[in-house]
Amino acid sequence: LRNMRRGGWRTAQEHMRSLTNGRCRFYAEALEENSHYAGANLRLDRTSFQYFHYDWPGECRTRTERSAEQDVVLYIPLAGGFTAQQRARTVDVKTGDILVVGTAGEIRRTWLGRCELLNVVLPLEALNRLLVTEYGVDTHQAIQFEPLTLIDSDRVPTLMKFIESIVRDAVTATPVFADPIAARPAQATLLHILLRSLPHNHRDRVCSERNAIAPYYV
Repeated sequence: LRNMRRGGWRTAQEHMRSLTNGRCRFYAEALEENSHYAGANLRLDRTSFQYFHYDWPGECRTRTERSAEQDVVLYIPLAGGFTAQQRARTVDVKTGDILVVGTAGEIRRTWLGRCELLNVVLPLEALNRLLVTEYGVDTHQAIQFEPLTLIDSDRVPTLMKFIESIVRDAVTATPVFADPIAARPAQATLLHILLRSLPHNHRDRVCSERNAIAPYYV
């Protein structure tokens, strides 16, 4: 990606703080500046695609504070894996998994050695608005996910292929989704796919059969 940041642990620490407005802190056992970090961020309307590459000899950790209004995050390991903990739940996330984080509370991650990660940060307000306008969900019934939902990416191929298409477009000479006119409907499509692919409290309503022409309120 064009805005790739490269460096050591200081670069990693500063970059993660800037991407999360100070909510995420990075810690590493080995603080040598020759330890490798690379990170980049891509925007699709209000959705953020964050790429991280770590190559450390020792253990690495992050601690991220989440509020109830925080956006939904998909953690997608591209190489390596990590352990995540929130409240009393702990999961091991490996390449080929998707970790869905959509609940309040501190998230702790730990890993060793090389790790490549893609985070997809999806606007919570847009997800809830889509549920109201397109599926008739009551405005007071916000979307909810179970803490640290772990999904096999092979079970959601449409979601993965669409995310891959967006990222691949970003490295072309003339990215289509760099144009806001294309980015807005692309984000809406991504949110629709997510609502139909991942488990949440309104999944049955979203996936129920309905008239292909008339909207829900007709």
